[in-house]
Amino acid sequence: MPTITIYVTKELKPVEEIIKSINENGKEEKEWFSATRNKNFKNEIIISYFFEESIEEHLKNLLEEDELEEVVSILKQNGNGKVIKKILCFFNFKTGVLEVYRGADKITERLVEKLSRITGMKFSPLKLSPENLEEIYKEHSLEVRQAMFKNVEGLFYQILRGNNLETNRKFLEYISKFKNCLRVISIRPAIKFLNGGKYQVTINGDKGTVKFSSLPGFKWRPRFEIRQIIQMLIGAKNGSLLRY
Repeated sequence: MPTITIYVTKELKPVEEIIKSINENGKEEKEWFSATRNKNFKNEIIISYFFEESIEEHLKNLLEEDELEEVVSILKQNGNGKVIKKILCFFNFKTGVLEVYRGADKITERLVEKLSRITGMKFSPLKLSPENLEEIYKEHSLEVRQAMFKNVEGLFYQILRGNNLETNRKFLEYISKFKNCLRVISIRPAIKFLNGGKYQVTINGDKGTVKFSSLPGFKWRPRFEIRQIIQMLIGAKNGSLLRY
């Protein structure tokens, strides 16, 4: 499912300085950055990160092991041993929020480490407390579909699933007894939708990620909708709903 990983920084710099640093200092032999100001949203910089990846790595999650070996062998015989991949990011230079259109993994960490070095702005993963998650589902959701509690009565984690969990007796008992263990929620966000469709998002307080349920026809939601979701997370973290 499509996932966005969120980082934040307090070390803000002028927008033109940020763009210049990325475009001039973000080029290496096998990976590079490009940056431009978003013409449709004045507070955003669009950042693209390109990197080489082996054919094996690129296809291993798409093919079975036997198929993978055969396909990779044919591609390499034809001189295709690498692919160029792109990760899209959006940086709000007013709020200091960086959205990486990829899940929390080593490649995302490498991207952000390099971006921190290039721009001189230190980015940290967004961490949401149980109180933050509680505020999000109480104030900004139409329905709670799933909740994960960590370290409950000796269990590594406990997952509750169902419709309208916010009125579910077991969920309310867990919130009463184990609220400090709440780390992940899945909700239908109370936002304005461009196409009228309502979908589920999963918010991970430890990783600072937002995972979108799959919908046929398109992978990513419109920026208009995504900004509202990111705004509710940052607002819960900071104790106020920032203008994003």
